[in-house]
Amino acid sequence: MRAIRSTYIQISLLALWGLLFLPQLAQAAEPEALFEAANEAYIAGDYPQAVALYDSVQALGYHSAHLYFNLGNAHYKLSHLAPALLNYERCLQLDPTHEDAAYNLRLARLRVVDKLEPVPDFFLTQWIRDFVNGQSSATWGWIAIGLLWLALGAGALLLWAGAPQLRRVGFFGGIALVLLAFVATGLSLHRRSLEQDSGWGIIFSSNAYVKEAPAGQTDLTILHEGAKVRYLDQQGDWVKISLKVQDNQLGEVVDLVGFVPTTAIRKI
Repeated sequence: MRAIRSTYIQISLLALWGLLFLPQLAQAAEPEALFEAANEAYIAGDYPQAVALYDSVQALGYHSAHLYFNLGNAHYKLSHLAPALLNYERCLQLDPTHEDAAYNLRLARLRVVDKLEPVPDFFLTQWIRDFVNGQSSATWGWIAIGLLWLALGAGALLLWAGAPQLRRVGFFGGIALVLLAFVATGLSLHRRSLEQDSGWGIIFSSNAYVKEAPAGQTDLTILHEGAKVRYLDQQGDWVKISLKVQDNQLGEVVDLVGFVPTTAIRKI
């Protein structure tokens, strides 16, 4: 009787485990199956179907650099310039080291009408930005964890080393490693904020008239599909943007701030 009761309890626990976790496992398997089906459609040359399946994966709340890269490639094959640029940018936002996405992005930008070249920053500022953005938030997080482990090793050296020189190395080395870990943590948080909101947008309309004010009559300039501009904020059905333009009267590059309809732009 005791053996039967024990078996009944085990079966009940297994059934409860299945009820709790099998739906999550099935839910996790669904986007993977869709992603694989999208890859097969892309390989077969059925690019519209590939785009539809990749979009279905996104609709389930799953995002990755590989997903954006593949989606960008499918759009590029269909000559969808703006969606291709958008997804290459999103891929690099999550993985700045993705060389194929960077190459394809440069290739796609050759087809953009508006050549909005950014104003070069001071070389030190640019070096720091490239250094910070050269790794993803996850990589900076792992670097911070590694530095903390090394700091613990330095602490052990401080506590148990017999020689005063080694204890001194453990003390100052531990302080330096902890400070570097805090810096890496800050860089990880900064990269995370950029991954969630880059502050840039891609023009999706063939012709987007930049207005002086929302629903205004005055046109400041016109932008074309694929142009990359600063996405400042949304005000109703309008998005406030900024871009660098050459002021012929002043003879210098200035910031032009204006508004485009929300339908004309997508946020990276």
